[in-house]
Amino acid sequence: MVIGIICAWSVPIMVITGQVQDSDGTLLENVEVIIKNTNKVTENSQRTLAGDEAGTFDFTLIDFTNQSVADTGEKLEVIVKQDGGEIIARKIHVLTQDEVDSSLAIIHVQIKEGPSVSSIEPSTDIIDGGMTVAITGNEFQNGVSANIGGNAMIDVTFVSKTSLTAIVPAGMLGVTDLVVSNPDGRSAKLPQSFVYTSLAPVVKAINPMLGVTVGYTSATITGENFQEGATVSFGGTEAKRVVFVSMTELIAEVPAREAGDVIIQVTNPDNQFSTQLISFMYILPAPTISSLFPNSDKISGGETIIISGENFQNGANVSFGQIDGIDVSFVSSREIAVIVPRVEKAGTINITVKNPDDQSTSSEFTYKEPRKRLIWDIDQNEIVDIFDLVIVASQFGKKGENLTGDVDKNYVVDIFDLVQVASNFGAKTGASAAPLMRSNRTACLRNALTEMEVWGKTNPNIIFVTKLLKGWMIDDGSIPRVTKLLPNYPNPFNPETWIPFQISDASIVKLSIFDVKGHQIRQIEVGYLQAGNYINKSDAIYWDGRNQIGELVPSGVYFYVLQIDNFSAQRKMIVLK
Repeated sequence: MVIGIICAWSVPIMVITGQVQDSDGTLLENVEVIIKNTNKVTENSQRTLAGDEAGTFDFTLIDFTNQSVADTGEKLEVIVKQDGGEIIARKIHVLTQDEVDSSLAIIHVQIKEGPSVSSIEPSTDIIDGGMTVAITGNEFQNGVSANIGGNAMIDVTFVSKTSLTAIVPAGMLGVTDLVVSNPDGRSAKLPQSFVYTSLAPVVKAINPMLGVTVGYTSATITGENFQEGATVSFGGTEAKRVVFVSMTELIAEVPAREAGDVIIQVTNPDNQFSTQLISFMYILPAPTISSLFPNSDKISGGETIIISGENFQNGANVSFGQIDGIDVSFVSSREIAVIVPRVEKAGTINITVKNPDDQSTSSEFTYKEPRKRLIWDIDQNEIVDIFDLVIVASQFGKKGENLTGDVDKNYVVDIFDLVQVASNFGAKTGASAAPLMRSNRTACLRNALTEMEVWGKTNPNIIFVTKLLKGWMIDDGSIPRVTKLLPNYPNPFNPETWIPFQISDASIVKLSIFDVKGHQIRQIEVGYLQAGNYINKSDAIYWDGRNQIGELVPSGVYFYVLQIDNFSAQRKMIVLK
């Protein structure tokens, strides 16, 4: 399409005429033509004619103040628009002296094909812009311009009608359009073709730089260009919770992972991610001690103790102060067994468990001076008990040196050794080794005899020795020879009395009280008693003069019956009010 324009110089009238011709030579009817004098800032418009003068238009510019409407060298801009206002041509015409002198200018303008855009590479840049891109398409014209998201591109260079280069301007985060505009006013759009991204995140540091394999701790990540909604991964394992503090700080919950070094990576919602190699070290959890059993030993050591806790590792070392434990045995992550080493002096020290990864934990352990040895504690288990009696019984009658049952060291195991052990039955290491009071000695003998009688039921080998000890105790007066029910005292009484008795064998004892009609009014379950005399008020059976439902009985004669295994005896008593 061609536009013709006529201008006059230094005269108040100018004729402008022209034609609009399409790219194939067709004259375009009814298109809008705008004429501008860019120097005088004037503008006129009209539509092209139809019929015989198709595509033609005429402008007559008159200034009735006798002022010039156009001067030599001034620029006239011709703009052609289609219906809808789209510019399809733009042309700049510089007025010549001849045109001004003749007050006539004819300009023919042919409409060229509009541009098209097929691609932009690269199609992504940060919001600050600055990247050089290549734009491909067709029908680009020298002097072409371009914009991205409405922002003019920088240094647009016409390479060919199919190729341009340009620098990306600053823009807004997100996807936007590319528009290329030729000097003739034709333009083309490539929608949603360019993406503005933010700067890639930069990780500078993480604090702390290590954590345990079970995770759950928090780490602060510092750097640059973090976005709200950013994710954090630890060696490819994503943190379940990330708190956006600022563009320079994130707080992430450390996920669980196996032990070792991993790389921290931050990924923003726009899929840009950090590439700096900042590492985080996973370590196994530190061990903890919850208990020691036992938590003490003598200075000579030798005790096996069980250390209970958490996070013990196979190969862990155990030390007692500066001394290594003996035969450390890894049972599980919660239990270690170790033999206590010998030390020079008693006191409290730290027992330390140190895992192969050098993490450790400590707890207090006490070394004690050895207790004074009891000669009657034959098996040295720190108490005189049935096992010591069994040792004497098993060696009874033997002669010779180094017999463990020969307590009095007369080279024979006899009744005297048995009595010494029995007389101290129940004594513990550390207790006084002085002779026991007779009452205590008698109690020890009774206890020992009872234990041996029970043991003899399953171990016939000690029955004979048990009989010997019982005979000796009868002769010694420690136990009665026969079982008896003795008279109550006081008698008559009101309202209380004591009923003494003696039993020759350990038995279950029960006392029943009857009135003169033979009705049982009270039963007292005494329980299991060892052989002995139960005569004093502290030992005898006590009756408070009340029946089974707690009522005081009336005056009268009553009978009491003692029942002990196969023994039964009856006596009379009087309640007198």
